[in-house]
Amino acid sequence: MQSIREYSDEELFTQIKDGKHWAFAELYNRYWEKLLVVASNKLNDVFLAQEVVQNLFIDVWTRREKIVIQKTANIYLAAALKYKVINARLERTKARQKSGEYTDDSFVAPANAHETLSFQELQQQLETIVTGLPEKCRLVYQMSRHDGFSNKEIASQLDISEKAVEANLTRALRVLREKLKYFSPLHIVFKNILEMI
Repeated sequence: MQSIREYSDEELFTQIKDGKHWAFAELYNRYWEKLLVVASNKLNDVFLAQEVVQNLFIDVWTRREKIVIQKTANIYLAAALKYKVINARLERTKARQKSGEYTDDSFVAPANAHETLSFQELQQQLETIVTGLPEKCRLVYQMSRHDGFSNKEIASQLDISEKAVEANLTRALRVLREKLKYFSPLHIVFKNILEMI
């Protein structure tokens, strides 16, 4: 069986198009830090840079079926970040002009160490939350989100109704959203992805 780390970026995009959260998580884990550094250097504002990177990955997920990688995933993400940064600068300039603020940009340091938590740490927390779910609820979530089974297939394998599958999946997602609301801004992107389901 192919390890997740053995997938190329382009193969991950193919899996993301099919709605695979694990592929999205892996792509995010590979690129968020690099993109954040570039955005921070361009914007001189790490908080705004975090927002830009969050929105970029949210766009990747919401537009996953329409995205076409013409060269490489790295080039696609770099180009997408470039346009996000340009838009962020324009919006910031408009906001400053409206408020009468014309001071030069200044670098804003993270408020605390939690702002730079890695996506791996988030994944570990997610696994902990999922492990703590009631057994049937956990099985339904894992079969749906990790294994890619349809509600009908899950119902057949667990010998329960499709409505029961939907109810357990809804319960699992509600718990995840509630737990994730305490994470730092960098991790809001994954919470937002869950809310789009």
